[in-house]
Amino acid sequence: MKKKREYILKMVVGVVICIFGMVMFETKSMAYWTANTSAEGTIVIPNYILKTEVIKENNNIIIQNMGTAPCFVRVKICVPSKRTYRIKSETGKWTKGEDGYLYYNEALVNNAKRTEKLVIEIDDYIGEGFNYVVVGESSLAMYNEEGRAYTNWNRKGNIIK
Repeated sequence: MKKKREYILKMVVGVVICIFGMVMFETKSMAYWTANTSAEGTIVIPNYILKTEVIKENNNIIIQNMGTAPCFVRVKICVPSKRTYRIKSETGKWTKGEDGYLYYNEALVNNAKRTEKLVIEIDDYIGEGFNYVVVGESSLAMYNEEGRAYTNWNRKGNIIK
């Protein structure tokens, strides 16, 4: 009889421990399995598509507006540090900024309008090849009260859900 009581007591203690463990585990695991988050959004520029294409031919760079909205463009040229290079703008429409970008001074209207070419002259040593990278960016052209185009390169888009 004593062994039977001992056996029942062990079973009851085991069941209590199992229930206690399940409650503790279930609470934490339910929080893990049910607590989630997600985010989605779209940067909205009503009825406009900004799309530019960087054309690099024979160390000449031209950016073309392929989108549906007027935009301003800028480029950054990344050349290996041991190379020296010069950038020439034949028309003076490119301006070097303090941030290392070259800014095109005019807004490019849509319908495949292009910038004036930007000429890169790189001092090269015979027999040594290398690559350089051109990063092109565009920003929507805005207009003030006088009708002059401007842009804000630090402007953030509105994200809506």
